[in-house]
Amino acid sequence: MTGPLRIAIAAALMTAALVYMIWDRMSLVTTGRVVTLQVVPVDPRDMFRGDYVVLSYKISRLDLNQLPGDSDFEGRGTIYVTLEPKDGVWDAVSVSRKMPNAAPSQAVIRGAITGAYRNSQEDKETTVSIEYGIESFFVPEGKGRPIEDERNKDNVTVDVALGSDGRAAIKTLKIAGEAVHSETLF
Repeated sequence: MTGPLRIAIAAALMTAALVYMIWDRMSLVTTGRVVTLQVVPVDPRDMFRGDYVVLSYKISRLDLNQLPGDSDFEGRGTIYVTLEPKDGVWDAVSVSRKMPNAAPSQAVIRGAITGAYRNSQEDKETTVSIEYGIESFFVPEGKGRPIEDERNKDNVTVDVALGSDGRAAIKTLKIAGEAVHSETLF
């Protein structure tokens, strides 16, 4: 195989990988089941990543004593959170280590446990911190601080597209129910 042919094959493979990543994300955003999650305040900022809003959710920290399902999560790992709509936003109703069979009125979001905390009265983890891959949202320059101010007032929700495997992607960021930013291809 000649040098130029190798370069052309490598370039084609890299291009195919990029096209697949873009197609996969946009496919999720356009065809996934949409749920609305309540955003809760969080403070960290990173001046090197550009304007973005750090997002945390009511479902980002769960007390396993309050939810049916698996309760023996240790350390890190995958967690599936079953959601149901309540008062316009979706909330956790159960947790499991494996993808559950959800009712048609429910949705499942897949997350990664970032921390498990023990209750001082018991010998097992009872509270878990979870990341879903939707914890930051990039916005146009200069728009991050006003959104963070609204987030700190509990006025921000996001519409999240969920794939059949529980993967999540932010579709729309809303302030007081009004869409202010939507996911775009570029």
